[in-house]
Amino acid sequence: MRSLGRAFLVVAALCLLAPPPSAYSFNSYEANWFYYDECYHLIGERFTSCNGHVFYQDGQQSGAYKEVELVPCEDGEIERYWYRWDGAQWVNIPGPPQQC
Repeated sequence: MRSLGRAFLVVAALCLLAPPPSAYSFNSYEANWFYYDECYHLIGERFTSCNGHVFYQDGQQSGAYKEVELVPCEDGEIERYWYRWDGAQWVNIPGPPQQC
């Protein structure tokens, strides 16, 4: 019985002394997706916070092209990646497509 009581005290102390969950960074980046049609017109977008929750989404969530923007949760440079849908999968491309 004493060991059970000690275990409870240790767990209680750890819970009380541990930093709150908000003190931890769940992801390193806020990820934003932008979807474009074949003429490079924006048709949809989705934004996620650093904890991975989608906080805004609008329009189509697919298209001919996709831009992924990674915004560091701390300091750092914004990274952008471009993709083209080939009918089966997203293929990385070197930059934004040409407008029609």
